[in-house]
Order: sequence, then C-alpha cells, then structure tokens
Amino acid sequence: PQRWCPTQGNIEIEEQLQGVGRRLLLLGMAEPEIVVVDNCCHVKAAILKVFPNIAVVLDVWHFVQRYLACVLGGNKNPCRSQVGQDITDAILKARASDGNPARYWSQEEQVRRLEEAYAKWVEDGTVWSAAAEKVHADQLAHVKKGCLARPRDDVRSDGSRIEGSHKGWNSLQRSFASGMEALTYLAHDFVLRRNTHIEFAANVPSPFVASTHGSHHVRLVNALANQWNDLLLDLQNAGHGLPAGMIPLPILEPAPSGETFGLTKMTAATAAHYTFVKQEPEDDLLDLSSHVDPSSVLDELGIDPKLAHLLPPRPRVSKEVAATPADVSAPLVALRHPISPVSSTPDTVSSPAPLPASAVASHKGKQRATVPSTPRKGGRTSTAARDVIELSDNDGDSEDLPEATEKLCLGSASVAPTATASTSTSNTFFAPVRRDPLIVAGHGNYQSPCLPIVKITGLTRSQQFLSYATGLDPRSITFSRSEKDAFFLFMDLRKKLQWATYNMPPREWVVAASVFNHEAEKKNAAEGKALLRKTPRALLEKLHEVESAIIQRVSKGDYKSQAGTTKFWYEHCHAVPLRLVKPAAPKQRTPVCTRCKAIMYPGGEGCAQNHKRGVCSDGARTTSQAVTRIVNGQPVPAQEEPPQWPQPAGIFKDGKKFYARRFLAALEEMYERVVKKGDVDSERSMEYLALTSLLQSRLEYSPATDLRPAMALFRLFDGLDLEDCPTEIVVERDGSRFIHINYLCQDPVRV
Repeated sequence: PQRWCPTQGNIEIEEQLQGVGRRLLLLGMAEPEIVVVDNCCHVKAAILKVFPNIAVVLDVWHFVQRYLACVLGGNKNPCRSQVGQDITDAILKARASDGNPARYWSQEEQVRRLEEAYAKWVEDGTVWSAAAEKVHADQLAHVKKGCLARPRDDVRSDGSRIEGSHKGWNSLQRSFASGMEALTYLAHDFVLRRNTHIEFAANVPSPFVASTHGSHHVRLVNALANQWNDLLLDLQNAGHGLPAGMIPLPILEPAPSGETFGLTKMTAATAAHYTFVKQEPEDDLLDLSSHVDPSSVLDELGIDPKLAHLLPPRPRVSKEVAATPADVSAPLVALRHPISPVSSTPDTVSSPAPLPASAVASHKGKQRATVPSTPRKGGRTSTAARDVIELSDNDGDSEDLPEATEKLCLGSASVAPTATASTSTSNTFFAPVRRDPLIVAGHGNYQSPCLPIVKITGLTRSQQFLSYATGLDPRSITFSRSEKDAFFLFMDLRKKLQWATYNMPPREWVVAASVFNHEAEKKNAAEGKALLRKTPRALLEKLHEVESAIIQRVSKGDYKSQAGTTKFWYEHCHAVPLRLVKPAAPKQRTPVCTRCKAIMYPGGEGCAQNHKRGVCSDGARTTSQAVTRIVNGQPVPAQEEPPQWPQPAGIFKDGKKFYARRFLAALEEMYERVVKKGDVDSERSMEYLALTSLLQSRLEYSPATDLRPAMALFRLFDGLDLEDCPTEIVVERDGSRFIHINYLCQDPVRV
C-alpha cells in the first residue's frame, strides 16, 4: 500500500501498518518476514510495534546512492560507475537476473568488503569528497547492525518496485489539473492498477487476480463472479447437475479491517504550516525522485551539500603542535572559559573565576568562542576547560586579544592554533561558507552549534516562520522511553558538566544540546548506534523530568532501579546539587517553575540564582492569568496562558507589559537571520523556537477583499499592558485587540 504522509512521522507508519496487520489476521495469512525501507533505523521502532518478529532492512539502491553522492564531480567523474560497482559488490554476492532474486553476503563479509572498497578509493585520492568520511561511518554502522543482510535469499527484497512508482506519482500531478479530492481518486486508481499489475505478473497469481485477466475493474469482475456463482447454486438447488466446464469463479475475499481510505484530518501542528497560503505556485509538483540528486541525499543525512565539491582536509601540523599530545576529547563547540564545577555538598557553592578584560573582546559582528590559556601538563588542558562549554557574542576586534590567551578548538584530535596563526593560515576545507552544524565549520574563530536539522519551507513569510518549528523531526524534540542509550548519555553528561535547571540560561541550553549531539554522533560512529540529535528544548524537558524524579527519590530514600540495584540512581541523585544551601527543614518542598522548568529557590534568601516570584528570566509570567474576554458581546471569564519560555529579551517585562516594537523587531531579526541567511542553528535557536510558538498560537490571517488588503493579525494579551506600540497598527475586532504585522503580508517568495 502507498500513502501520503504529510509529517513523515512514525505514528503515520504505525497507523498504516496496523491496518495491514488487521487485514492479514482477518484473511488468515502469515505476517511478513522482511520489510525493506530506505531509512531503516529511523522507522524500525514503529514497524516492530506492529510486526515484532519482522526483519527491517535497508535497500541497496539508497545505500549505494549515499556513497555516490560523495563522489567528486558527480556524474563527470570517470570512476563513479566503478565506485558504485564496488560498493554494490561489497553487499551483493550476485545481482538479480533472469527472474532470480539477488543473493547477499553475510553480515561479517559485508563489513570486511565495504571497508576494503572504501579504503581502495581513499588511496586513489581523486574520488571521495569531504563528506565521504561521515557518510561512510554512518553506512558502515548500518552494515554492522545487519541492516544490509537478508535472513533469506529466495524473495525479492531490493525495494525497486516502490522506487519505480515515483514517475507514476509525478505523472499524476503533471497530467491532471485537479484539486485534492480528485487527486485522491486518481491516486486510488493508480495504486489499484499498479498492485493488480504486479500480482497478475507474479509466477503464481491468486485465483481472483488471475480471473481479472489483468483488468483493474475488480469490483465489476467480483460482481460478475458472484452472479455466476449464484446461478450455479440455483441450478444445484433445483436438482440439476452442472454442465461440464461450469465451475464456480473465484471471488474477492473481503477483509473488514475497519480502515478508511481517503482524505484525513491533519494534526494542528501540520495544518498550521499551510494556513497562510496566499498564492499557488505555477508548478507545485512533489518531486518524489529528488533523492537521486546528491545534494538531496546529503541533506537527508544531515551533511552540508557543499562538502560534496570539496576535497577532504589534509592536516597541516607544525613541529610545535606535533610535539604536543593531542586532546582527543575536545568538544565540537569551542570553549569560552573554564567554570569551576559546583561543589557536591549542598551547603556550599563555588563561583567561576572572573574573566580578564582582554578576554571579553571578540570579532565584531560574529560570534567568537575562545578558551583562555592555561598551564599544560603533558600537553592536556584542564578537565574544566574541556568539559564546560559556553557560547559568547561579544563585540570587539581580534587584535585586542593577547596571542597567548585565545585558542581555537575545532573538536578534532589536534591542538588548536593561536589566534594569529588561525588568521594567517588558509584552508579550503574551513572556507567561509555556511555549513551543517554537524560539520566543523570554522570562519575565523566562529563555531556553530550542533543542533537538529531544520528545513525552512513555504512561499510566504508567515509559512517560512512557522516552518522553523514544523520542519523539525518530531523525534528530536523529546526523549522517548525507548531511547535507552540517549538517556544514559544524557545522565553521564549531566553528571560530568553539572547541568542544573537553576543555572542554565537559554544560550547554555544551546551549548548543552550541542555537546549532547556531538557526543551522540561520536557514539554512533564508534559503537554503531543510531542516536538522534536533540533540541535544547528536549534537554530542558528531560532535565526537568530527571530533577523531579531525583527530588522524589531523595525524599523517599528510594534509589532502586529497574534492574534491582541502587548504584545508578544513588550516584546520579548526588552527582549535581539541586540546592546551594541546606533547606531549613529536611523534607522541605522544592518548588519548580512550571514554565521554564527551573528549580526556583536553590540558594538562600537574596541569592542571585533564585527565580523571581511570578516572573521568568525573559520577563513573562510563570503561570496563567485570569482575564475577561468579550464573546458575542458578552463578557466571558477565561485563562490566558503565558508564552513558551524563553522569549527574546525585551518583549515582556515584569509579567505585566508587552513591548510591541521589540516584538516586531525580533520577528524581522529572526527572518533575516534564519530564512535569508540560513542560520537555523544559531545560539539563539531556543529563543527563536519559542518566538515561533508564540506567533503560531496567536496569529490570525485575514485574506484580502475588495475593501481592504490582506492582514496578518497578532492577538494581543488581554492581561498585559501594551507598551511602545504605534497606534496605526492596533486593530480591534470582536472585542479583542490585535496588531497588524505588515512584515508578514508581503508578496509570496518566488521559487
């Protein structure tokens, strides 16, 4: 079966497969043994929920295409076809031919052959681009997990039939000028014809399909067969014998699985992305064959497509650097300054040493990340300098920094050069171009965070704004219970870096997510895991959940884990102090902010790290507020929820005021930075996601009429005072106040 999946989420796969499973059960057929997909580890959990005994494997075509996307020069490279042949031969013992299915090597043999094939072309030096190393590590991890092996060789399991349907889908969209409803019927007809053709061409088709003689009019054939069988039954009931050659015809066996086929209602999150369409593009085709383009393949793998045109970096190590032992534990995001870890005893707290004035300067207009020079023993930096990471966005000139106090940390197994050396040495691999956050992308001393990939889509500015939230992989915004490896990695980093909600401002969450994602990528490459990148919000929610559990366990003295031991929870319950001073009472309640998830009063009275009463760090209220709204001319009591934390600074103040100009400026700043410049993974990504959530929850679009132009209206907060707002943009409608955001009413972007 084929289906349009708007969000491509696992829940849609589960819904579809549950229907297939019910049909198989009703028909008394066995469950499938193998399912072939193009993103095995991403959808495996969803498939196993429905068919727990099925083997989820990766198709060879997509596997090979990911390697070919890393060939320098693409189709113009004379070695490209031979590279594809070598990668295929590493997986297949024999290709499919003359009706015989392909035969696969064993898993161990596939690993050995693939490493040899890749190394062969590494030695050549003219084949692999800078993206190849990451792609090879990812694909080798799939092979080591058995994703390319097959439990049996007597069935076709290459997935090529589904790939061959892409041209048919695009033909439907090109050939028929139709709306969604008509296209749905055309899709039904297309799938029915295709499935009938495949079944009819099988070596042993089912009796009913054989009786159709290849016709897709299955209802007509079934109705005629039922009438024929009724006539034969009437003859038998009348006592007449059936003439020779007159036998009952096979009928279509129904499977009342309770499924519905056709248009279904989108979720609110998905529908919001398409709410503000003002003009249809001239050729709005869904390019289902886009994955043959190397740029699309690399983009799906989370790798900057520009790396496909660059040679791998050749390390240049000076004598001085070569004599110094490498620090292999250097993180992806550069260090700013070492922070002394918080003492493990709850009644004391240590403060970070103040920074010298010279260490505050940074390159104007760009983010800098530096680590102050510290005495080395054996060529290694201190633990605090390696483990604690902080982003900065100060202004200044690089010349203001002493040469010995600024070092660039690229997250590789090499010691960073000095600031002077970094500006005098050019390297084509670290060219000043935009890169994916996974790739070490340096420009001067700038380091981008390592965050989940966000795809900005849409024709209008409002669509592009909202796609910043809806373009995320749903699995990146939360920690599911099945992600055991991610949980243990999170707990280890929490202990190591002393994460606590009360001392984590928004940009520290971006740093924390970058560290987690970098460590996850290293674990994936080293251990063959499939850990996903997480958003800063996901870490915030998880740390809140963990701290709440720790508070409960400590108060009850319960450290027993599911395995029956107490070592794990006792260690982590006392790894990070949740209070900076001892509570007045042994079992004093620990209040937690329901909005920013931070422990509100970790210190004593007057402590700077205590949460303000009723107001979060971004100036918005912590809880909902009772307001009165006018509905149909009548006052109605209601609760007004606060916006998601953290909002950009200056929009809210004291939980009582909303500054319109700062809000509009933040929207324009976000659009310029995220949409136009493509900076989707900046240090302010957490604030931008919260701002997108605020816009999505309160934006109403009024289409143009003969009397007035189109309007994008942002509903104001009833319980907040409106400050610094031009009167001409305030609109009152149905008892509510709005501000007209003209910036979102521009013409659609031409694509």
